[in-house]
Amino acid sequence: MNCKKFDVPGITFSTLDSGLEIISISNKYASAKITTNGAHIFEYTPIGEKNLLWVSKRAFFVPGKPIRGGVPVCWPWFGASLIEGRPGHGFVRVEEWQISDIAELPSGATKLVFTLDSDMKQFAMADFPFTVNMIFTIGKELEMTLVMVNKGTEPVKIGCALHTYFAISDINKVVVTGLDKCHYFDHKVGAPRFEGNYQEGDVKVTSEIDNVYFPAPGTTEIVDPGWGRIITIEKSGSDSTVVWNPWVEKATTMADYAPEEYQEMICVESANAKCDPRILLPGVPHQISQKIGLK
Repeated sequence: MNCKKFDVPGITFSTLDSGLEIISISNKYASAKITTNGAHIFEYTPIGEKNLLWVSKRAFFVPGKPIRGGVPVCWPWFGASLIEGRPGHGFVRVEEWQISDIAELPSGATKLVFTLDSDMKQFAMADFPFTVNMIFTIGKELEMTLVMVNKGTEPVKIGCALHTYFAISDINKVVVTGLDKCHYFDHKVGAPRFEGNYQEGDVKVTSEIDNVYFPAPGTTEIVDPGWGRIITIEKSGSDSTVVWNPWVEKATTMADYAPEEYQEMICVESANAKCDPRILLPGVPHQISQKIGLK
């Protein structure tokens, strides 16, 4: 990690014993932590508040492995690959990204830019030449933007998500608003109906949930009376929203997830998924953004 060229107030660099590189950010608004592996943010704590992001106590902080929690970057596909042998949710979340820029903004917020380019190395699972940038602004809100460019000569279809794990007080008490009257794809194994479902009112989680809501272009909120806070998620470039919680049984099947942890997290993901894939024309950027804050 070439940290000398980024002499920015409130920025420190460290490396775990596993070799995972961590960037820690602290400014007048918040503190945050990001790994270069996957351009993965796993802490965003506004001053005087709890971390808005959740991370499993069993998460793997090892290069080349996805981290269970924070905001994994899913690209260039979301969910299972159509090609056998490829990992779910794409490959960029386990690749080493370069730090392109770190800057203190006039507002006092901190901006960080990470880049992954097909020219950097041979990507066995990349079907087209590409550049992706992950841009973070750590301020009063957490802003994240994934910018993708097809450097080839033919259009390609992609899926993606900012797969955000939120910390909550109790899954039995929180609700997710903003998805009323959306149709959704029920992705649970063994779900009685996979399509044509219709959301009525707020989303309340009482069992395993793995739903892709569409069209869902607006703002969602996680209302958490236990901690007396409302987390807002504003997004753009996305017409699908994923809500996920493994609940009791599935929680016991994951090596990087403690069985009781389903009670303290919920994923609300800004996505281009299922009914919302995007066609990347050569040289024409597409971006998906979300801004997270407290109300």
